[in-house]
Order: sequence, then structure tokens, then C-alpha cells
Amino acid sequence: MVSKRLVLVFAVVLGLTLVVGFLVGLQVARPGPVAPGVQREAVVEALPGERLVAMKVPAVDNRGSGVVARLSARVRPGVGDVLVKINDVFPGLQTQNSARIAAQVAANLTRSNLSGVDIIFSLLAPAEVVEGPSAGAAMAVAAAAALENRPLNPGVMITGSVDEKGAVGVVGSIPSKARAAREENATLFLVPPGQNSRASVTGSNRTCEAQGDYEVCRVDFVPRSRDLGDITGIRVVEVKDVADALRYFYEG
Repeated sequence: MVSKRLVLVFAVVLGLTLVVGFLVGLQVARPGPVAPGVQREAVVEALPGERLVAMKVPAVDNRGSGVVARLSARVRPGVGDVLVKINDVFPGLQTQNSARIAAQVAANLTRSNLSGVDIIFSLLAPAEVVEGPSAGAAMAVAAAAALENRPLNPGVMITGSVDEKGAVGVVGSIPSKARAAREENATLFLVPPGQNSRASVTGSNRTCEAQGDYEVCRVDFVPRSRDLGDITGIRVVEVKDVADALRYFYEG
């Protein structure tokens, strides 16, 4: 007959085994550390009653390096609120104002009434990305697609501000953003008017001629021009407004 003491020891060992197993499971399930400036891929899913569109947006960090952020626009029943979050934190007034303008531009393009819905923009980006209006055009594109419940071509990216009339405005660091878009396998990068500029590069021509026992050579440095797309390795197209941009995003 098994003694009570043996039963008690067995119960204690079993209990400790279960506790240790539970703690180990928690440790395995816990996400590992994230390096500074790097964000995990967000799991973007629509909730019941929502219309959701997600896209990638090129940007630059405070060192001027090109990075790619993840932007989503959710449209759900509401009271006309427009919210924007960057890494789950509410941004500055400039970005909030860009979001409100983008939402109204999207409503005008799709002939939607915003009074019965809320639009929530969420931007997942490296922590040091500089805020500003350069995601305005992308937010307008995402909101329009969400309002119409239409998918976007994942091979297209855009940068540019947006005004109340839907015009895409000039922003900075276009070459860095173009390279970041290419590295994310985008095939088309949309930019504001005048920003697919021809960049000046310097080439050289070398000519030589014999002069007696010597050969005299001359090198002339000649300015040349190349399109931004040729330099960065991605097709670059200028778009004047959000309606023009949507044509490219809805293709394919």
C-alpha cells in the first residue's frame, strides 16, 4: 500500500513540473527584443463592420535614410471622427491636420458622407521617423480605397503632401524614398509634379593626340542628366492629384 508521504511527494513533483512548463511556455511565446528603430510587421485585419486598406509608404528617418512605413486606413460606423496614430501614439498637429484633409479629399473623390463613419489611420514606422505632411497623399489614397472597399496595387508607393483640393504637393528626400521603395520591391513610385527631376551627373571625355615624341591627352568633364528612376532603379511617375494617383493604385 502506497504511503501518504509518497503520494504527497508525487503530488508536489507533479505540481512543480506543471508550473515550470507553464513558465517555459510563456517565455517561448513572448516576442523577442526589437532592435532600436525597427518595428515588427503589424497584423492588419478588419474587424466586423469595418472596411480596411493597408499600404506601404516610403519615408526618411532623422538621419536622412530611406525607410518604409506601414499605413492602414479603417472606415467604421461612427460620428465623423478622423484619428491618426503613429506607433500607437497620437502625433503632432501637423500630421493630424494632414489626416483630416486626406479624409475629406477621399470623401470628395468617392462622393461619400463622413458624418456616419469614423476613419482611423495607423502608421507603423521606425521610432525615429520624422513627422510631417509627406504621408498626406498616401492617407488620401488609403482612405478613398477603404471608403470604396477597393484593393490597392501593392507594387505602387507614393509620397507627397495633399491640400484641400486633392493636389499632391512637394516634399523632400525623394531619392532616399525612391531607393527605400525599390528595396521593398515596389515597381512604381509616384511623386509630386516637378520632382522626377533630371539629376546632374558629371561624365568625362578623354582625347589624346601625338605631339612629336609625346602623346598629349586631355580630359574634359561634361555635365549630363539622368532621370531619378534611372539613378534609383525604380520607375518614377509624377502625379498632380490624388485622383491621378488612384488610377495607378487601382491598376493590376
